[in-house]
Amino acid sequence: MDEAYVDFAEENALALALKYPHVLVARTFSKAYSLCFQRVGYLVGHPKLIAALDKIRDSYNVNGLGQIAALATLNDLAYYRANFKKIIRTREELTRDLSPLGFRVFPSQTNFLLVHPPKFPAKDWLRKLRDQKILVRWFNQPAVRDYLRITIGTPTEANALVRAAKQLVE
Repeated sequence: MDEAYVDFAEENALALALKYPHVLVARTFSKAYSLCFQRVGYLVGHPKLIAALDKIRDSYNVNGLGQIAALATLNDLAYYRANFKKIIRTREELTRDLSPLGFRVFPSQTNFLLVHPPKFPAKDWLRKLRDQKILVRWFNQPAVRDYLRITIGTPTEANALVRAAKQLVE
């Protein structure tokens, strides 16, 4: 099970990986710990599954800098856990603020929101928000071209997005 965003979620599957020999949980330091360029992750599962994977892994699959960075995050878990809570609070507030403006905000257990914006196409929202120095993501793929992906930043950034959205809706 992929738990890349687990630190922003209400539940996780760790107990399943520890209980059942066929369940493997994959986690990463890329999202919540901001180590995306280090490509550091880990697996939790039955020892036989881990041993099988160990046989096929590259002998130097995580570089030294990545290892040091991951250890540094583990040595300051209080900071990161407080940050996870701040991101979750901001995500919830942003959801509450965008919904009355006509945004269809999908439930999220990550550090981003997927929203269907009101009034005009998502691609236009992307351009109009960028004109105001607000960055969101838009993907030109059939399944998601009507939506925006909004990464949860600081409360100040979220407030700026809401202010800009209010202006654009009016």
